[in-house]
Order: sequence, then structure tokens, then C-alpha cells
Amino acid sequence: MFRFEFTPKPSKWLFFIQFVLHGLAFAALFCANIVLILQVLLGAALLLSGYYHCWLWALQRGSRAVMRCIVTANRWWLIDRLGCEYEVELKGENLVTTVLIILNFRVVGKAKLLAARPRLILAPDSLDADTLRRLRVFLNNFG
Repeated sequence: MFRFEFTPKPSKWLFFIQFVLHGLAFAALFCANIVLILQVLLGAALLLSGYYHCWLWALQRGSRAVMRCIVTANRWWLIDRLGCEYEVELKGENLVTTVLIILNFRVVGKAKLLAARPRLILAPDSLDADTLRRLRVFLNNFG
């Protein structure tokens, strides 16, 4: 029986990319010719967005962050930071490249009401190279 299991780590690469992109948006905001109060408000929103996305995706600190993923045949299970286990289906809206893997899931069963739509973003340093390669091959063939 096929069983594939992995535990993603917080990604410094993803943190850096999030930080740079939010920093560039912040710099572009103050180069724009708009009213100062609007610049300050949008700047604050950008700072909050950057903090939230780095906290949630890059550092995996959110309560629903995926801490472990188990794949058997055509079934997927996700275990979040709170220890809750969800049976999920892989949606068709995924991105698999050599640099980045974005997996979108749909929760099935009774836990559907409890969980938000889980998403897993994997950068090159989120998993070891062999596990990342095996996952990429699996997704390209069966995902």
C-alpha cells in the first residue's frame, strides 16, 4: 500500500520573498502621487498584511497551519498546529513548479464546518530535497 508522509518546516526563503514583495509595495506606495493620509493608511495595511502573511505562511505560526501531511492512494490527511486531523481532497487549483508548490485542499466529511479551506505553500527549504522531489513527481503523475 502506498503511503507518503511529510512534515513541512518554516521557510526562510518564503519569509524573504514575502518581506521583499511587501517592502517593494510599501516603497511604491510612498512614490505614488496620492494624499498623505491615504498613504499612511495603506502603508499600515501593507505592514499588517506583511506581518500576517509571514506569520501564517512562511513561519507557520497560525493555529490552522499544516504541521503534517499524509497521503495514501487517493486520500490525503492534514494535521494542523492544534492537532486536529482532517481528511481532505486535493483541488485542481494547484501550482507545481521547481521553485514553489502551492496545494489547495477541500475538507471532506464532518470536519467540513470546522476547518477553513486549507492551503499548503512549500518553498525549496520547506522539505528536504528528496521529499520535495518525490512530492513533485507524485503531484505531476497523480495529482
